[in-house]
Amino acid sequence: MQETTGYTLLLVDDDPHVLETLRELFSDGYLCLLARSGAEAVQLARKHAEIAAAVLDMKMAGMDGTATYRELQKLRGDLPIIIHTGHPGEYDEGELDAILRPFDYIRKGKSINHLERSVRNACETMHLRMTREELIEQAQQYGMIGRSRPMLAVYERIRRIGRHDIKVLITGETGTGKELVARAIYQNSARYGKPWEIYTCNHRNAELVESELFGHKRGSFTGAIEDRDGLFATAHTGTIFLDEIGDLDITTQAKLLRVIETGDFQMIGSSGMQHANVRIISATNKDLGEMVERGAFREDLYYRLQEVQIQLPPLRDRRDDIPLLIDHFTDFYCSELGCERKKYEPEAKFQMIEYGWPGNVRHLQRTIRRLIYLGDSNIISKNDVCDALAVEPNNGAVAAGGRQLTCRLREFKKVCIIEAVAESDGNISAAARILGMDPANLRKMMIELGIER
Repeated sequence: MQETTGYTLLLVDDDPHVLETLRELFSDGYLCLLARSGAEAVQLARKHAEIAAAVLDMKMAGMDGTATYRELQKLRGDLPIIIHTGHPGEYDEGELDAILRPFDYIRKGKSINHLERSVRNACETMHLRMTREELIEQAQQYGMIGRSRPMLAVYERIRRIGRHDIKVLITGETGTGKELVARAIYQNSARYGKPWEIYTCNHRNAELVESELFGHKRGSFTGAIEDRDGLFATAHTGTIFLDEIGDLDITTQAKLLRVIETGDFQMIGSSGMQHANVRIISATNKDLGEMVERGAFREDLYYRLQEVQIQLPPLRDRRDDIPLLIDHFTDFYCSELGCERKKYEPEAKFQMIEYGWPGNVRHLQRTIRRLIYLGDSNIISKNDVCDALAVEPNNGAVAAGGRQLTCRLREFKKVCIIEAVAESDGNISAAARILGMDPANLRKMMIELGIER
């Protein structure tokens, strides 16, 4: 007997004997929906959004398997469909794979184990896609925008570590969103609702840093006119986010290490010890490992802080997310300004997707704010973008000559596809309709251009 999976499986075949055999095969492990025709399969798909996979016969009276496949794809572009046919001569496997790109192709009467394994893999793939959408939706609630593979890895990391009371080191270039990630970890933790303190360690006098972190007694130094609690006291039972931890001086690093190891700290000017139960999340854009090698950062503190590390990708490594970010910030600033939503010429978006963004998401956000607030027209042109970025209009073009046009056309195709897929929330069939092309051809083009779904 199969282990119950909880997945819903759509079985489609116009032969009642085959359909009953499939039902008997899968009913112990799956909730089976049976369709004796293509039209009935489409009706069931409309009513049951929870269907995780479909097993589809090809040669059927009326609406055959090919037509049924296409109708199912219109309804559910992400639905894994396994073609199960006893007529390979009429339906060539290679042609079907090129036209429909099914999840799998299995001939009737062949290995039952193959069919069972394929159904299990299809359902698990669908589950992963649904989990992916949940991660993206949750990340949006935390203010993080992106559907690219690097960002999905970050979201999954946040989900996994948030509920565990461990220290986290967030690394990445300036402007990649380290504070957003830290806040997401806090909001996803058991300490959510308890104190949340943020402290930026850079460009501060060592004595001031110590005072702000641990507090001081009145008269302990010039200007200390009253007792003052530090962040570790006010954040007791909660979380402290130490941003730019790489700028912390060596002396304060030693005192921070003691708090991490024992929970004990001492106010400046006090002989007594205090205790704090605090979770520490830290972030830096520096290479702490290299700083340890040259003695600028304590090795013991480094390993204490990075029980888990999250590395944020620069924007240039997740260009697929740029159209989503453009739309997000455009909507926000147009709403803030109270103006009609501004639109971008295709070449303007192309320029923004191709730009290197040394300041990452923060750089992109400020650029869009400038375009929205300073632009006189409701249409943002390529020249507007180039002026805002202080680059020449042809900046980023490949070497001059015949190859330049070819490469620019290739990149322009890539931009159009990225936008369409983003607009369709990853639904390839819907994106193909926007672009006026066949879904199979779109999939091939995405593979050729190296575009992640």
